[in-house]
Amino acid sequence: MGLKDKKKLQELLRKYEQGVCTQAEREVLHLLFDSFQRDEEMSYSTSEIQVRAEIFTALNQRINSEIRDRHVPQRMFLQIAASILLVVGLGLSGYFISKTPPPQVAQVIKTTERGQKLTVTLPDGSVVQLNSGSRIIYPEVFENTREISLSGEAFFSVKKNPDKPFVVHTGDIHTKVLGTSFNIHAFPSDKQVEVTVATGRVNVSRDQESVDLVPGEQVAYHGESNQWTHRQVDLENYLAWKDGVLNFEGTTIEKAMEEISMWYDVDVSFDQPQSNACDLKIKFKQLSLTQVLDQIKLVTGIEYEMKEREVKVMGRACH
Repeated sequence: MGLKDKKKLQELLRKYEQGVCTQAEREVLHLLFDSFQRDEEMSYSTSEIQVRAEIFTALNQRINSEIRDRHVPQRMFLQIAASILLVVGLGLSGYFISKTPPPQVAQVIKTTERGQKLTVTLPDGSVVQLNSGSRIIYPEVFENTREISLSGEAFFSVKKNPDKPFVVHTGDIHTKVLGTSFNIHAFPSDKQVEVTVATGRVNVSRDQESVDLVPGEQVAYHGESNQWTHRQVDLENYLAWKDGVLNFEGTTIEKAMEEISMWYDVDVSFDQPQSNACDLKIKFKQLSLTQVLDQIKLVTGIEYEMKEREVKVMGRACH
């Protein structure tokens, strides 16, 4: 890691400690800490472990001093400081001890906020369409493997390369292909991962369990029940978002409002509990938020109030 990159990381740490980080900068720090946690599961040589231990000890001493002075929870400082220096610890080892480690491949982070979508071309020419409120992490250069991490939703059009399988990690679910197109829906709040195949063949696995998919098939892993659902689906219902279509097919009013919140970057609340028996079957393309809400109002009988970026739904849908 060059001096310029090291200074950027130090500046991010300083801003975080002073409470002036932007949301995007905080996201970078949290992602770095996640990367560090994954790194810790790998094996390192004795010298590398010593380097990491020395870095961590020095940080711990500094942070303990900060805590006494500022009365700030230790876990917050420890995670953020460790996320920056430990995840790049091997790259900075020459800075702490006179030893030059092997070069590390830089990681690229792409994030979309609510109301945003993004198309990303990966180093191998594969294309990722990132839905709102999502992020991917991938190396600047694919070396021996093509592996990326996803949180949220994305559609992948993967360049075929039999010598380098393409793997998407969503928590402990791993989706492996050679060259195909597919959609992954994996928002943490949903507590499940859905993989839907448009073209080619896809393998989805977790631990010792594995499922092969062909076009028109979907597998969903339900985290709370530890169950798999494998079925045929109408692709339009799951891929329409990438073409700018907000599609509800048998969707509850609460789930629909969650998607509207993400799509239009608004906060939605209800004045009373809603029934799961009210399923929406309606689609919208390139309509304003008001136009969408007016049509849902017409179909379900709800009322709504909108103030700036907040929408309040009044009444019970379908009653």
